[in-house]
Amino acid sequence: MQMADAIARLDVPEDPPPPTEEREVSGAMSDEPQPARTPLGALLREAGFLTEEQLEAALKAGAESGERLGDVVVGRGWATEDDVAKLLAEQWQLGYVERASIWFDADALQRMSREQARRLEALPTRMQDGRVVVAVAEPTEERLAALRAVIGDDTIVVVVPKTALDAGLRGDLLDSEEPVDIKEKRSSPASPPPASARPAVQVAPTPAPAVSSRGTDDDLEELLRGLAEAAAEATSLHQRTGQLSQRLERLSADVASAVNDLRGAAADRTRVDQLEEQLEQRTHLTERLKAQLVDLTRTLEKLD
Repeated sequence: MQMADAIARLDVPEDPPPPTEEREVSGAMSDEPQPARTPLGALLREAGFLTEEQLEAALKAGAESGERLGDVVVGRGWATEDDVAKLLAEQWQLGYVERASIWFDADALQRMSREQARRLEALPTRMQDGRVVVAVAEPTEERLAALRAVIGDDTIVVVVPKTALDAGLRGDLLDSEEPVDIKEKRSSPASPPPASARPAVQVAPTPAPAVSSRGTDDDLEELLRGLAEAAAEATSLHQRTGQLSQRLERLSADVASAVNDLRGAAADRTRVDQLEEQLEQRTHLTERLKAQLVDLTRTLEKLD
């Protein structure tokens, strides 16, 4: 049985709920047993992004290089980074947030230090009904358990494109100091935020944020816009690289086919030359026999 067929046979939930931004993390943030998840490779194949042969090639390449399957698929141009993120959200029954809809507030950013965020590859973004919304690009059991330990069991986890998360982790959104204790924060809601806290980005109850008139908010909005543009350029570069790789592979195959054709034609020409040489030898022999026959006929005539 081929690797892709074995992957596709894993049990999956029959009717997983559609991903929404507000959905809480399912299973990983509780102690209840969860049903087996559909592997990402099977989801990519079922969604039409990969053939069985491409899936096996991607799994083999990832095993050899240590890359994640999603990174291999995006690098080869078979799917976009957003496609992979949406399927990961579906796989883990989490919400998906596109890069243009990611926004931050100071309260959420205080819940995790820069070192913790980079170690866990997760980024707190905003507060929702007193709970922290945390963005990840690659959900795993270990990562979700670590987030539960750092922030709390009621953390809301959403999936975002990988380059968008990487851009946020490389920036200066988070402090390097220890984060504010979330339980302490809830126990004293009337206490003012520390003087060093960053101001929150003012938003309307819509997916897109409304920018505050304060200068600091303008700077943050400009930074986020620059991060989104850089992430989009990186995604485009990945896609173009993958497309170029595919073209080079096709060109290599065409060249190999042409070389084989030339070799076949050379072999045919050699055979033709051999046959022509044999024909020439037989023609020369026939002429000699004809001459001998004429001489013999003349000799018989003289004897008569």
